[in-house]
Amino acid sequence: MAMGIRPLELPQSDKLKPFGEGYPIDDPLIELISSFTGTNSGILNSVIAIMPYYSLFNSIYMRAVVAKPHKYIFHQTTQEGDISSTSVWVGDKLTRKRWAIESEDFKDEYQKFRKEYRKFRFEKDGVELSTPELHRALKEIHLGYDTAERFRRYFSGEETPRRPISGSCAWPLGCVQNLPTEEFPKSSNLLTHAEHSKPKILFQADADQTMCASHNMLKTNNTLFDVGGILWCILGPEDMEEAD
Repeated sequence: MAMGIRPLELPQSDKLKPFGEGYPIDDPLIELISSFTGTNSGILNSVIAIMPYYSLFNSIYMRAVVAKPHKYIFHQTTQEGDISSTSVWVGDKLTRKRWAIESEDFKDEYQKFRKEYRKFRFEKDGVELSTPELHRALKEIHLGYDTAERFRRYFSGEETPRRPISGSCAWPLGCVQNLPTEEFPKSSNLLTHAEHSKPKILFQADADQTMCASHNMLKTNNTLFDVGGILWCILGPEDMEEAD
């Protein structure tokens, strides 16, 4: 695919807008689905809720990486017989630390979003936010500097709080292994892996949750399904107010 071409909207993609008027899945139905699939309605709702935040801050991270490829992108080509394969290594070339990017580079891209948000508010509401007002408005919706820095730390593989999901299988969208064994006595055939809530490719630590083998293969290095970790990035510590 050529670079710089945005994907077209999928047919009927405007028919399902989470949290919007007319969205057919309400809280009671979320409860039913959660009970049937073997998860928790709070976790399922959180998966839905974190998507826009993840989309934004993961994009800011990748934009920062691509803005300075000489600093953060390294290509490695391997040769197996007549076939060569090129992989991408992302991280600080100077320290050789994978995934790490500097706070200032991340902040440069985040500032571009702040400018877009200020423009958005003016066009939408006719409100021209001052810098302090912009700061407060973004902080109120968990898009402020503190949230941005937590995401940078997380994506850069720095030590951040790990918040595992309990249950027989920690897959946040539910698993049959979490349902009564008398109903599904063979669910153990899916095996059980000791698994890392924060993917170990980012941070080396002991496994802190369990997951069936099939869902573990789906999660692997996918940070999107570290729901506890991403909630921490968005909201910060639960028992204290972070300073600006």
